[in-house]
Amino acid sequence: MILVKNAKIVDGSGEPMRRGDIFVSGKAISAMGNFPNKKADVTIEALGMLCVPGFVDIHSHMDHSLAILEDPGQDDCLASGVTTAIGGNDGISLAPLMYGSLDPLKKWAGGRSANVGWHGMKEFRRMMESVPLGPNFGTLAGYETIRRDVQGKGKGDLTDREMRVAAHIGKTAMREGALGISLDLKSPYGQKISHEEARAVAQAVAEEKGVLAIGLRRHEEHCMEAVQEALSLYKATGVTMVIAGFVPNGLNKATEREFLLSYEAVKNAGDNLFIEIGLGDVRLAPLADLLPHHMRKETFAELKEIMRDKSGKKELVRELPRHPDAVIARVPWEHKQLAGITIETFARDRDMTAKEALLELMRLTRMNATIAVKEKLSPLALEIMDDDHALIAGPPKAAFAAGDALRWPIEKTVMKLTHLPARAYGLGKRGMLKENWSADMVLMDDRYEIARTIVNGAYGGKGGAMLAKAHSPK
Repeated sequence: MILVKNAKIVDGSGEPMRRGDIFVSGKAISAMGNFPNKKADVTIEALGMLCVPGFVDIHSHMDHSLAILEDPGQDDCLASGVTTAIGGNDGISLAPLMYGSLDPLKKWAGGRSANVGWHGMKEFRRMMESVPLGPNFGTLAGYETIRRDVQGKGKGDLTDREMRVAAHIGKTAMREGALGISLDLKSPYGQKISHEEARAVAQAVAEEKGVLAIGLRRHEEHCMEAVQEALSLYKATGVTMVIAGFVPNGLNKATEREFLLSYEAVKNAGDNLFIEIGLGDVRLAPLADLLPHHMRKETFAELKEIMRDKSGKKELVRELPRHPDAVIARVPWEHKQLAGITIETFARDRDMTAKEALLELMRLTRMNATIAVKEKLSPLALEIMDDDHALIAGPPKAAFAAGDALRWPIEKTVMKLTHLPARAYGLGKRGMLKENWSADMVLMDDRYEIARTIVNGAYGGKGGAMLAKAHSPK
């Protein structure tokens, strides 16, 4: 039993904060109020600190890099106040794996693409329940992972039979606990997925009452067209939809105008359509996203042909962005020694320019790397954050900084980081401080410095559970 005394309680509902005590019994909050005489195994004197629900990281990549398997405690995650992380984003997930192999994730698993001890979502969940998780972990089923297993080495459109098999695998994954399906239409692989196939995926998710997290097709260049495709899927199927990475990067004045028009089409589309706004002072950019659109290829072999041609290589180097201060964030396992160094350092060690170094990194990692690019918070992101259906992705501190810039009351920022994402992803009794709800709580000071993170009533913070799809309570 835990008793938190004399806290400023921000419960996640958006209602004004209040002073009081919170009593935790087992994994749940059993009482809230003022308890001067209550006894507990652990008493935490908050001394007027803020007590808020644990934050929800809706766009985690800890599964893509296998970090959740190698370090399930995730101390850094807990230190930021995140008590729930959602994986399986951008079409890639650790389950289901039809053949029990990490091959669909080999660009991050590298030399570790050996057989694993699970195939379906049920087996994966059972395995995860046996490891000491720090934060709670829930996952979407990645459609690219499913599709690659179904199609094998084939290319192009799926046959009708393959489409039915892919839909069945996705449905089974949701019945076994996946929160929904992630469908990334913006990646070179995803761009070949037809609208008909995307609609079949959306229909499968709608039938299982899951969440469809969708990356828009060629969003930077064709905002309205990309949004209209997502809206047609939403309206045709009634699926609960989260548009991932809604604000595209690198908009000019013309495309910014088109983007704002596309936002007008989205913002009143319905209660079950959410938009994801990425915040933070860095942007994680896969190397493929740095290529000009006409050079984005499905396979590295196709790009390699361009690199071999002297004039093609020269054109490619010319059109690449220059990011000397960017940090190499994620690389395949066999190149892990490169993680954490800047492009400038990588270039200097090889006597190259920054652009040539980017191209060399593409060649060396076979395009399977991500760089962290420093950038200022987009004014468009700030403007759209105020939308009632805007979900925040990124570090909680960045969300609080943005909330302060917008002069939001702290109750609104907390709600955006807790109850709203928990409701959108169907996490059940999470995302609020409420009697009989899960005791995922964070104590922090007025500068948003985290003093204590409690997960499922675990005082040490490491009480994470493997989450399954649930109907979100009202």
